[in-house]
Amino acid sequence: MNKDNQLFKKIKSIFIEDDLSGKESNTSAGGGVSKQEGTEGDPIVSESKQTQTGRSNQTTKLEIDPKFNELLMKAIETNNLDGFDYLEFKNSLKSVEKVIPDEAVRYTSAFEMAKTMGLTKDKLISTAEHYANILTTEAKKFQDAVQNQRRIQVGDRQSSIEKLNQAVKDKQAMIEKLQAEMKSAEQNLKNLNAEIDQAEQKISNTEKQFEMSYQLINNQIKDDINKIKSYLS
Repeated sequence: MNKDNQLFKKIKSIFIEDDLSGKESNTSAGGGVSKQEGTEGDPIVSESKQTQTGRSNQTTKLEIDPKFNELLMKAIETNNLDGFDYLEFKNSLKSVEKVIPDEAVRYTSAFEMAKTMGLTKDKLISTAEHYANILTTEAKKFQDAVQNQRRIQVGDRQSSIEKLNQAVKDKQAMIEKLQAEMKSAEQNLKNLNAEIDQAEQKISNTEKQFEMSYQLINNQIKDDINKIKSYLS
């Protein structure tokens, strides 16, 4: 277990800068992610415990959420290929970053060392693409979970709103006799609207935070692939 934890930390350090990691405890701006299955009992997006009435116009300033960095890094760790590949090359680049300021020289130097470990340019690119594909798979799984949560948290409430609207229309013909019941239904309608806004806001925030983490890491890999193609012969 300790060995696996060390491997995870090493892979994470390759992609996540220290200044970003240092903010991890304070960057959780959206709903919590508990499980990836997205089931009703264990939703990927947790709902707020606070209930508000009326429509909410509040917007939340989003930052990269460290839990999504952890999720993507864990996926890379789980699918880490044996032998010296893109991850080890990336680590070599990072280790000489301060002593070799020129990027092209840094890539060339790291590759010359990597060749002694049996790494070729084709293998370097193919293994980088392997990890990029892992991220894409995780993004697809996450989007499926998001859609499932929209169905659970928003769709059911929307159905309830439609039923309440119909109930309000039916009771308008009995204004004097059913005045108290109609007011209660209208209040429930406001509460449900507020809950939908909260659920949609949290889902959207969580989705955007995941996308920020995905783009952060995936763009590095894509950039490295382009640089490998450009700098290495």
